Amino acid sequence: NGQPPYNYTWQNSDDSINGNGTIADEGEEVILPDLPAGVYTISVMDMYFDTTFTVNVLEPELLTLQLGSTADASCFGVCDGDASVVAGGGVGGYQFSWSQGATGAMAAGLCAGSYSVSVTDMNGCMEEVSLSIEEPAEFIATAIEVQPVSCFEGRDAIVSVETNGSPIAYQWSTGDDTQSVTGLPAGAYTVAVTNTDGCQDEAEVTVNQPAAPVSVAILLEQPVSCQGDSDGALRAVPAGPGQPFTFEWSNGAGGEVASGLQAGSYAVLLTNDKGCQDSTNFVLEEPDRLQAQLSAVDVTCVSGENGGAISIDTTFGGTPPYRYSLDGVVFGSSTQFPALFADTYTVVVQDAAGCEEEFAQTVAGAPELLVELGDTRSLQLGDSLLLTAQPTSTTVAYTWSFADSTGNKEAGQSIWVSPFISTGYYVEVFDTVTLCRASDFVLVNVRTDRRVFIPNAFSPNEDGRNDFFTVYADKSVVRVRSLRVFSRGGSLVYEELDFQPNNDSQGWDGTFRDQELDPGVFVYAAEIEF
Repeated sequence: NGQPPYNYTWQNSDDSINGNGTIADEGEEVILPDLPAGVYTISVMDMYFDTTFTVNVLEPELLTLQLGSTADASCFGVCDGDASVVAGGGVGGYQFSWSQGATGAMAAGLCAGSYSVSVTDMNGCMEEVSLSIEEPAEFIATAIEVQPVSCFEGRDAIVSVETNGSPIAYQWSTGDDTQSVTGLPAGAYTVAVTNTDGCQDEAEVTVNQPAAPVSVAILLEQPVSCQGDSDGALRAVPAGPGQPFTFEWSNGAGGEVASGLQAGSYAVLLTNDKGCQDSTNFVLEEPDRLQAQLSAVDVTCVSGENGGAISIDTTFGGTPPYRYSLDGVVFGSSTQFPALFADTYTVVVQDAAGCEEEFAQTVAGAPELLVELGDTRSLQLGDSLLLTAQPTSTTVAYTWSFADSTGNKEAGQSIWVSPFISTGYYVEVFDTVTLCRASDFVLVNVRTDRRVFIPNAFSPNEDGRNDFFTVYADKSVVRVRSLRVFSRGGSLVYEELDFQPNNDSQGWDGTFRDQELDPGVFVYAAEIEF
């Protein structure tokens, strides 16, 4: 009650906190804020009266916040730590606020680090504490390539893993569970390692291999010059990493070049410093053997003694172009060798590589044509003689010439001759195939002694012996033209004309007019044709 305005003053017990003010209207409420606990004396007065009273400002129990429990992170970098706080005092209705966002008395999933947490009661009183979550040292797994792949696309790599802790388990992407893995091809590999704390780390390693495989090719260094020669050479051309290389040839040679080779199949094995290998084959060929087909023009009777020739008709094999020689010294491109005598020649054919082959070719001489008439012959005058030429060929024509008559020529292998005097006969034969000629000469001697017998007596008494008088002769007599017998007085007592000698039936039987004549002397005359 009272009459406004009202003036008031207040102070604590030791007047260390005090103040005053005015209440303008009746019923107006004045609040003195932010006063600490204690006993305060308040005096209120109006224009007429005043009143004093005490007010005991109370305070709640002190608000406290204490760290409850903490659990550090199990592994480095793992956020599985947790912490809890315990609030006390103050006024209930605590509200918690963690620096990492949690709002309860406990925070989980904490990473290693420092955290703060505050609690506020219903009066807005707040208390705060700090804490730290620890973690073990980082468990580090390091995968290393112990041995790379030696050869391209090989499988001999070795990888291993090292740690800074105490590993108890390994798990590779290959499925292996050991610290080291062998026999691997090139590629990327991962490994998970677990230590005794259950912490795990993963590592990756890349297994390398040579950038390219080792390879080898064989090139022809020197071809085989001639068939059967051993002068070929092959060169191995390596490629790829890993020098120095070693070479092993199938014929036992070493080095890049194998020489002194015959035709055949050869292989080379290439090995680099890592033992990587490659091999290949090469067929070393050789030229075909030089071949030539020759023909000859033989010497003929027309061409003369040096009318032969050799022709190289076809040449093949070896290495063109070809050159030819008849003596093995002077070579030329001509395939003709003319003006040759009959003989066997050796033609040497040489190719571009210097290979030579010899070919024998015979130039035959003209076939020897002979004709034989035999030795000197003789005949009785009036006789005939058959001359026969005996040639060494059956394809000849004959020409006969008589020495006693140059204009008289005959043909045929045989001729009959009846010379009156000794005469030479010449025959020439001409071979219509070889065109050769040959001749021979034979002398036919004519004997002029008359082999005619006319008896000087006969006895026509019919005793069968010497009963007729006639002419006897050999074959040289062609005929007896006439035989006449005369008496001593000259009277013709017998005459026979044109008859052959040696025929008694055509002789005189000693009669005249069918009368036997007395023995006596008679004269005869005979005309004989030889």
